[in-house]
Amino acid sequence: MSNFMKPNMYASYESDTDTDTDSDLDVGEDNRKELTKPVQFGLPPDTLTYVPYAPPKYELKKPTTTTPPDTVTSQATSVIVINSKDRDRTVYPDPTFFTLRLPRIYRNIKSINLTEISILNSFFNFRASKGNITLPLIESGRSTFSVNIRQGTYSADSLVSELQSALNVTPLFTNLSFTAFKNQFKASGNFNLLFNQPNGQIFNYQTNQYDTATTTSQIVAQYFQQQETFGISNFTNNQCAVAYYYPCMKQMILQKISFDLHIDYYNTLQPESTLYPNPLDYILFGFQGLNDRYITFLATGFNSAPNITLFQTFHDKNTFLFFPVNQYTCLYNNQTGRFQITAPFINTSISTDITNQYNNY
Repeated sequence: MSNFMKPNMYASYESDTDTDTDSDLDVGEDNRKELTKPVQFGLPPDTLTYVPYAPPKYELKKPTTTTPPDTVTSQATSVIVINSKDRDRTVYPDPTFFTLRLPRIYRNIKSINLTEISILNSFFNFRASKGNITLPLIESGRSTFSVNIRQGTYSADSLVSELQSALNVTPLFTNLSFTAFKNQFKASGNFNLLFNQPNGQIFNYQTNQYDTATTTSQIVAQYFQQQETFGISNFTNNQCAVAYYYPCMKQMILQKISFDLHIDYYNTLQPESTLYPNPLDYILFGFQGLNDRYITFLATGFNSAPNITLFQTFHDKNTFLFFPVNQYTCLYNNQTGRFQITAPFINTSISTDITNQYNNY
């Protein structure tokens, strides 16, 4: 043993026999403590180092389980697009309440994510109930006009376009009385006498849209066929009355303005009443031309005076007597958030008519 060991260090002893009992060597409590401290040998006395004993640490792990191969399941992601247009509209007339059947059965659904939704906006920003679809307009020396835009939801740009169309819409009829029209139509058979020159577009009450129109003939085609006057040199009073008042009848129906339909008389007409049980449908779609029996009766019959008054009033209110005569330009200022409306010219329909008359002289 090295000669520089400390005296109090554990010293081994020789024993020739094994025993289960303590030996005669009394190590004592302090010595037993020393026995738990391993010693590094072979170092000088001043560098002898003691390493404390640390008991080993054990960590209990949860047993792992594996799924048998025959029980492994796969997961799949499906994208489902639901559109209210695909509903049964007879059973579900309301697009906000309906039921759809999926094309397959889905089982063991773990989650459902709503990635995108478009909700029907059934409330217009501009509507009659809010009182924001009518614009009062005053032209110098004339009465106040009511300019109406259609109900809907508008952006700034689309509202400018709508205002531009509403401000410059051309009234349908010329300011021509029935007597004046009859005197000219008898000799010419010219339906153009009835209608104003269009201002690039006209409002179609049947579709509630603005239709492009650049000539009077395009307007005439909505009511009459030009060939029905071919070869006729002199028109009767009844034919003149039909030509003058039939457009009024059709427009009044489209605008839901009532007049006496004389249904009892209409039901005696065959095949008109059979083909069109509703006389309103007949007036809109079954009109037979200047010699139409039903239209002739409404315009010239023995009890037609009340209707004639209604027709004439409607005709007059759809002339420039009750419409603005200026050509308006509508702009929107993004910086101030204001609309600017100016009237630099006279209405194009009037200026075109003046030019045509000037050229005819």
